[in-house]
Amino acid sequence: MNAGDTLLAAPRDTSVDSHLWAIISDPTQSGDVLIVNFTSWRQDKDQACILNVSDHPYISRTTCVNYREAKRVEAAKLDKLLNSGQMQLNMPLGSEVLERIRAAVPDSWISQDNAQFLVDQGLVDF
Repeated sequence: MNAGDTLLAAPRDTSVDSHLWAIISDPTQSGDVLIVNFTSWRQDKDQACILNVSDHPYISRTTCVNYREAKRVEAAKLDKLLNSGQMQLNMPLGSEVLERIRAAVPDSWISQDNAQFLVDQGLVDF
C-alpha cells in the first residue's frame, strides 16, 4: 500500500459506495492511513481541491475532494478488505495530483485531527 493508491468498494448490492478513495498519508510512517473520497462537484461542496477528467481515469466529470469525510483507518484493515475482495485497487494518483490534494488541506473542510495526522507526517504545513 502506497500514498496515492486508489480504492473502490467491490460491488455487492445497490448500497455500494461508488466513490473512489485515495490514500493521502504516508503508509510507511504509521499503522494508519488517511483516505479521502472524490465526489461530483457542486457549489455547496468543499472547493479546496477540484479535480478534472484529466486528473485520473476514474474521474468522468468535475469532482471535489471530500475532505470532510476523510477516514483514518488501519492499513492492516485495508489490506484485509483488499485480500477478501471487498475493496479493489484502482489506478494510483499521479504524484502531481496527490501533491495538489495535500496542498489544499489547509483550505479544506478536513477535521483538525485528520489535518494534524498529515502535519505530523510532514506532508502538510499550516
